[in-house]
Amino acid sequence: MKLYRAFSVVAGYHANNGRVCDGVRVGWFVFDRRRPPAPFEVLVAGYAGRDAYLESVANELFTADQVEQLRRHLWAHHGVVLHAHEVALPVHGLRVGLSGVTPREDRGEEDWLLFDEHGYALPFRAMAFVELRPGGDVLDRYLDFAAGTTGPGRRGADGTAGGTADGGPGPGCVAAGPIGLTEGTAAWRR
Repeated sequence: MKLYRAFSVVAGYHANNGRVCDGVRVGWFVFDRRRPPAPFEVLVAGYAGRDAYLESVANELFTADQVEQLRRHLWAHHGVVLHAHEVALPVHGLRVGLSGVTPREDRGEEDWLLFDEHGYALPFRAMAFVELRPGGDVLDRYLDFAAGTTGPGRRGADGTAGGTADGGPGPGCVAAGPIGLTEGTAAWRR
């Protein structure tokens, strides 16, 4: 069985705080899966039974079919490119999935409830953990972004992480006018 982690780097993301941000890192995951894609003993190293946190690590991974469905949906509805990486099984080293990480506004983080948007018709519930400003480390841990590279959301050559001293989203975001939210999720406007 092959399972995948998926992410996007988005330009022109309309954040919940009313700003438009470039270079936003988005870590996608399957939300609220009822049955795992395989037995947890196969999916998670050291699984000893009934551990909701470890189960979330495996339950959030995408199958190949789900990756393709999400890829088509994101491109057709948002013009967003999806990248996916196969995960070596059994998964090890993580104690909780992205659904167990509470986004912190002071760190420039939020959730994107894709499954709650008007017109969403995929047979699974996809959502994302969003890092609005450069230098976030949550997605580095979960999505295995290439270590030591620079680019959107990476530390620069000087080692700084970006963002602002007051917890603002940093230089990649600008104030925007009203953005019209859809059932509590950030709307996209082209």
